[in-house]
Amino acid sequence: MAVYTHVSSADLDLFLKDYDIGDLIEFEGISEGVENTNYKLKTEKGLFILTIYEDRVEEQDIPFFLEYMFYLSSNDINCPLPLKNGEKNMKQPWPTRSAPDPPRKMQHQARL
Repeated sequence: MAVYTHVSSADLDLFLKDYDIGDLIEFEGISEGVENTNYKLKTEKGLFILTIYEDRVEEQDIPFFLEYMFYLSSNDINCPLPLKNGEKNMKQPWPTRSAPDPPRKMQHQARL
């Protein structure tokens, strides 16, 4: 199982307010994978992936991963596009989202 950090719909509603992806309709954990927690999100504006970088990932490495994915996707390479929040950045960690009992490190959505 690759869902290490469990979140509630209330947690997601708070977190997603900073992103222009519409209201959450449904979500489910993605069991594939070995290192991070991933959720498939369905919102009013489409399908997204939420990645929670777990403790095995060094926090200082996360901006590199996100910027690299952004670069690849922006250059027509088939890769998830990390979404920037309303402040036009990819902030971390979760506490910047004002969510209660935050899961570890960082969460981010990518458009499918």
